[in-house]
Amino acid sequence: GVDYDAYTEALNITETTTVYAKAVDANGNESAVAEATYTKIEVLSIAEAKAAYDNAGANIDVAVDLTGAVVTVNNGQYLFIENETTGINIYNSGAEYAEGTKFTAGYILGTSTTYRNMHQLSNVEFCGVETTTVTVEPLEVAIADIAGNYEEYEGRFVKLTGVSIDADKNMTQGDDEYKAYDRFALGFGAIANCDVTGVVAIYNTGEQLYIKDITYNLSVTAAGYATLFLDFAAAIPAGVEAYTVTEVNDGYVTLTQVEGVLPANTGVIVKADEANYTFAYSTDETADVTGNLLEGSFVDTYIAEEAYVLAKVDGEVGFYKAEMNLLEGTAFKNNANKAYLPVSALPQTVQGANGFKFRFETTGVEGVQVAE
Repeated sequence: GVDYDAYTEALNITETTTVYAKAVDANGNESAVAEATYTKIEVLSIAEAKAAYDNAGANIDVAVDLTGAVVTVNNGQYLFIENETTGINIYNSGAEYAEGTKFTAGYILGTSTTYRNMHQLSNVEFCGVETTTVTVEPLEVAIADIAGNYEEYEGRFVKLTGVSIDADKNMTQGDDEYKAYDRFALGFGAIANCDVTGVVAIYNTGEQLYIKDITYNLSVTAAGYATLFLDFAAAIPAGVEAYTVTEVNDGYVTLTQVEGVLPANTGVIVKADEANYTFAYSTDETADVTGNLLEGSFVDTYIAEEAYVLAKVDGEVGFYKAEMNLLEGTAFKNNANKAYLPVSALPQTVQGANGFKFRFETTGVEGVQVAE
């Protein structure tokens, strides 16, 4: 208004208000007038914050409700959050909320904007935040679901199963295609028959998936063994032992253990209890595996040579002669991501054997003698 009141308690401002203030000393001398406008901002949902930018056709300051939102990715520069309906990138926030952080209270003050047509929040401040921790569960979709439905899935953390990625980052699932982008610097190349998680994104008009993780799910039966051949380096999961074949003789194959990270393009025997195991893409350095006699293929492939494959015969798990398919030109079918032992890699003295049992390479400790 016009008249000044002595400031004796906190101002309670509930609407957009301009406040004028001045100081008066004991002698009645007055300072210059200070002026500030306080703007009330309505707290919006994530979807409403996106719509506010679209409706304004320009950057707009907003307050965004965090309640119920979960952090799906945070690599420092990109922090993606989503609720049950949509997601958004919080750009360059510097916030250290770990993936799996769920906000139970609080809001963001920031600017609703876009980068190359993708919605994001920038210049943000987190206010009144309370959190808990949950397991991040990606939304399982198919390429056919997200292709052409960008607005529905923008910013969502999703999982695609059984996809392949070529050297140009084209991702395929059956007859459907989508673009992959290495936004989080995994450094992946061409990969076949894998599962991926990532964030649905766009660049200008090109829809794409920011790849977060690459995995392969291996099922081990009650026999306790399986073969594996991946075209990416993968962390060996807990409860799994992986072995290469380094020697063949006297009716046995010698198995040498690989520990930590399984190098790309390395055929192995997997030993584990009956269960499903996830091999996750790894950027860790791996030691070269030498002397491995196993080979493999990334997709279902007919191999035009004699070989031994993993099987259980008369109750004994080992490598046994593969059944040749004459319709395919005297070849055997090697399933995707499986390893086999080619006859050509074996000494001639054992190439006619019906099969080979397993002999595990020892650590050098042959036994323990108990002192009396």
